[in-house]
Amino acid sequence: MFDQVKFGKLTRKRKRDDKTVNWKKKSIFFELPYWKTLSLRHNLDVMHIEKNVCDSILGTLLDLDGKTKDNLNARLDLQLMGIKKELHPVKVGDKYCLPPAKYNLHLSEKRALCQFLKDIKMPDSYASNIARCVHVKECKIYGLKSHDCHVLLERLLPLAIRDLLPREVCGPLIDVSLFFGKLCSKVLNVEDLKDLDAQIGVTLCRLEMIFPPAFFDIMVHLLIHIASEAEIGGPVQYRWMYPIERYLHTLKGYVRNKARPEGSIAEGYILEECMTFCSRYLKDSEREAFQTERNFDGTGEEQYQGISIFKTSGRFLMQGEYKELSVLEHMQAHFYVLKNCEDVNPWVEEHMDELLRQSSRNVEKRHQEQFATWFEKRVTQLREENDERAHDQLFSLARGPDRRVTFYKGYITKGFRFHTKERELSLKTQNSGVIVKGDELTGSVDYYGVIKNIIELEYLGENRVVLYRCDWFDVPPQGRNQTRGYNKDDFGFITLDMTRICYQNEPFVLASQADQVYYVKGIKNSSWHTVVKVKPRNLYDVPELEKGWQDNNVETLYEPYQHNELASTMHISSCSTAFTEDVIDLQRNDMEGSSIMTNTLSGQEDGDESDYDTDSSSNDVEIATMDDE
Repeated sequence: MFDQVKFGKLTRKRKRDDKTVNWKKKSIFFELPYWKTLSLRHNLDVMHIEKNVCDSILGTLLDLDGKTKDNLNARLDLQLMGIKKELHPVKVGDKYCLPPAKYNLHLSEKRALCQFLKDIKMPDSYASNIARCVHVKECKIYGLKSHDCHVLLERLLPLAIRDLLPREVCGPLIDVSLFFGKLCSKVLNVEDLKDLDAQIGVTLCRLEMIFPPAFFDIMVHLLIHIASEAEIGGPVQYRWMYPIERYLHTLKGYVRNKARPEGSIAEGYILEECMTFCSRYLKDSEREAFQTERNFDGTGEEQYQGISIFKTSGRFLMQGEYKELSVLEHMQAHFYVLKNCEDVNPWVEEHMDELLRQSSRNVEKRHQEQFATWFEKRVTQLREENDERAHDQLFSLARGPDRRVTFYKGYITKGFRFHTKERELSLKTQNSGVIVKGDELTGSVDYYGVIKNIIELEYLGENRVVLYRCDWFDVPPQGRNQTRGYNKDDFGFITLDMTRICYQNEPFVLASQADQVYYVKGIKNSSWHTVVKVKPRNLYDVPELEKGWQDNNVETLYEPYQHNELASTMHISSCSTAFTEDVIDLQRNDMEGSSIMTNTLSGQEDGDESDYDTDSSSNDVEIATMDDE
């Protein structure tokens, strides 16, 4: 403990001695009477730790001035400690030659990484325009905000480095990305937190085998403590400084008295909570927390009475265009609606049985060609017999939709904003990617595609169905990880050849069945794109309660902390076991090193590396990379 520092001008300059602590201020929270009983007295700022780690990785890979952790002084550290001898600087005359390390990138590779970030398009409201911070020609990235680094480190950087860096380098970096992704996700088990706490130490040890000691500053070290703190303090999303849900303020925005930031945050947050609580009981009151979301689909919680296929749960963007479908597209769209309507299942089984009695050859093909006509006749017959099953909505469905349909370029549903492929050509966002999750009938295979048209079918009685007409890409059968247009690598990334269009005889999908993905163009092959899944904002997958809740058996309860969003959106699996070698070749042999011209370093004689200036920003050092153009 130490006495609280008194701020203001002093009559004499304070001198430090061995007994003087390095802290300048004690938090006012320590004055609270219950503070000593708390299990968690501190709160690590995950947001800024993540940003600093991201800056260190990008700065080192791109060799950014002032950001890189691999410079002359870092190499002299290796020489002083007598480790990683193949990376020691070699002095030739008045120059130091730095051998290239495994994590060093060639000029063309740096530009490829910058171009990758420059060209990327992400969904609406997913992230800011990161391309504004990327300068391809100079191979520089600057001006990144905290959330930019959040998206870069957890989503984009792993997709890029796997094409540029060897496995022993990108493996632990992807593990760091996976660590932050799991930690910052919405729901996470306590057991997962324990695994993260145990695994991050191994990951940092693997990084120490590759990167110089200068890379491991206090921010990288804090990764060890974040997972342990999460077990005590709860989910990260309730403790960081990003905007909370739909509030416009961040925790930093509550600060009014900079001399007492903690008290300002606590007071502002409590005030916001009180106002929100009171507003729930005031009619016609408007609060920031209750403003309509950007991707609100316009539907409420009212119960729908009728056939589920006619239940609309979305709203269109922009004015629609009235067109007529071709005969083939009209048949395909109507059959897909009938096939996915639960109320039609009894008649589907009846028609299949009738076809089997006639002949067992090509039953599926005959069913697809004949069912729509047969179903219309069957329902018409039931209506003539006054059968209560043939109600008005079923008859409307059996008669089929009008061939004149409305085409739209945008649609919002399930918290997602969808655009057609043509619409997003003029935008900086990508909202045309869709995924349809498979079931037992399809072998649990997920189908990926892009939206070409958004169509509203109109049936009798003003009943409507919204369909997406898509181009689908190749997917493998169950149990396989690779086809001519599909590949799943060792890290779990799924890449698709977007030049191969498949399943053209089934182009339609219900809007209610599709979730959103976006595609990231590969660095080595531009026709292959990596799939990244998207979760809608303010949507939580609450698990079902197990039997333990009824039996009051605590051991059988499932206690969720946060949803593991990264594993479900990026298909990244931990690659900790992918690299187990104890000896690593640290030097890169396919590129030249960098030459550093230097005067005599401060306080250092020639040949004596025991006392050198540790300031990496020394003005006496001029770096000239040998492979620069």
